[in-house]
Amino acid sequence: MESEQKNWDEIVFEQRNKSYGAYVLRGIYNRYLTIAALTVILLFLIFMVILNYSSINKKQVHRTREIKIINYNELTEPPSIEKAYAPPKKVAVKQPEIEKYVEPEVVKEEIVEPEIIEKEDEIKEVDDPVESSEYADDTENSEGIGTDSPVESEFDVNPGFPGGSGSLYDWIAQNLRYPVAAKRMGIEGTVIVGFMIDENGRIYDVTILESLHRLCDLEAMRLVKIMPLWVPGIKQGIKIRGRHSVEIPFILK
Repeated sequence: MESEQKNWDEIVFEQRNKSYGAYVLRGIYNRYLTIAALTVILLFLIFMVILNYSSINKKQVHRTREIKIINYNELTEPPSIEKAYAPPKKVAVKQPEIEKYVEPEVVKEEIVEPEIIEKEDEIKEVDDPVESSEYADDTENSEGIGTDSPVESEFDVNPGFPGGSGSLYDWIAQNLRYPVAAKRMGIEGTVIVGFMIDENGRIYDVTILESLHRLCDLEAMRLVKIMPLWVPGIKQGIKIRGRHSVEIPFILK
């Protein structure tokens, strides 16, 4: 190969100046190329050796790491964590004050006897006010008074609501105002109200015979007082006044 190369170089530079730099460079080209190749190979080998050496050292360091043995019997228990428990606060519910029910007193008007006016020549008599039709009408229209007739509890025909008991409870259902506070407290039941019915069917002297709650009692009394005229009781064919009672139901829906 060298002979062919030399021959080729000699052929090229046969008629030329061989002392020119190109001829010299062609003569030393192969040597420099070989040196460069060997240098690259040598550097590559050195790099690979260094890389492998560093990886081997890392493995050795990992292998020689100290292993610490833990004896669990010698370990102390961790401190207990106590959760702070706060009991729920009790909220005091203030109940509304319930006033004691006081039975209303029935005040009867005193009938004043008319004075007898005497004169020298004549004595003018004034009619008995009880027999006077005008005063009698005023007495009948006054609520809670009644007449001087005896109070009866037994009748040949009992007093009643116009239309019967069905109409009575329909009227109560339409006019009852359930107290809001009693509804919130879940109070339900029956209030028994007693009252007087005079000869004309008017109601007076309203009292509570069986109480449920103050608010319900007041509403039951209000209902009885605004009731329409009842049919009075009859005994021996005569309308008489007497005492009667009715149940007012309070039912939560």
